[in-house]
Amino acid sequence: MKKSVLVTSFIILITMNFFWAGCQTTDLESTIGTIKGFLEPKPIDFQTTAKQYVRYLALGTSNLLQALSEMQEAVGNKELAEQIRLQAKDLQNKSANGKATNEDYKKAFKTMDESSVDRAQLSKVPAKEGRIYLTKSLTHVGLGTGWDGKAIELGLILGKNASWEKFLEKSDTYMDLTLLSFDTLPKKMKKAYEWGDELRQYMKDNDIKEPTEKEQREEAKTQGASQEEIDAIF
Repeated sequence: MKKSVLVTSFIILITMNFFWAGCQTTDLESTIGTIKGFLEPKPIDFQTTAKQYVRYLALGTSNLLQALSEMQEAVGNKELAEQIRLQAKDLQNKSANGKATNEDYKKAFKTMDESSVDRAQLSKVPAKEGRIYLTKSLTHVGLGTGWDGKAIELGLILGKNASWEKFLEKSDTYMDLTLLSFDTLPKKMKKAYEWGDELRQYMKDNDIKEPTEKEQREEAKTQGASQEEIDAIF
């Protein structure tokens, strides 16, 4: 995933007082300048930006649910893995039909909190299973964090470029979902980066190759992501 996407996401999280583990230190003056430039209002097409925000939010969250499902499958919790997989599919379907609400996302985030897999559990997964399920999981973590980062970015753009009256005029749903960008979503994104660190350590310990960019792009295509949406995170 390209460095610019990760740097932008990191800057966004700094402004919201959330930090990732393992991020490199950047030049303070340069960082402040980037943040200042990002926060300056710019003309936007509200409706188009809001729709793309919701699209990124759905892609990001459903991928993280799928990643969690595959981790649960790897550690032997097949029934729970199937439940989470179905939740991811349901979220995708609702979003495609414009019916996904902030409550659907809150349920997804609750699942991530209550069903998370830790490093100790992953370390017990045999390499044969890990090579299949955990490689897939890391692919979904990469896509999920990339698209969640874009969702946060667009959520902040919507918030700084439109008045609350404009939010209400367009859609209560857009307003409710955008609020996730300022509260719950960054916390879940941080958790997802921790999952990624744990999965990469597992692969290093078991001499398993990480998924390539080509493999990640191919997976994104199978999910119906447009070329523009794919290029945005690579």
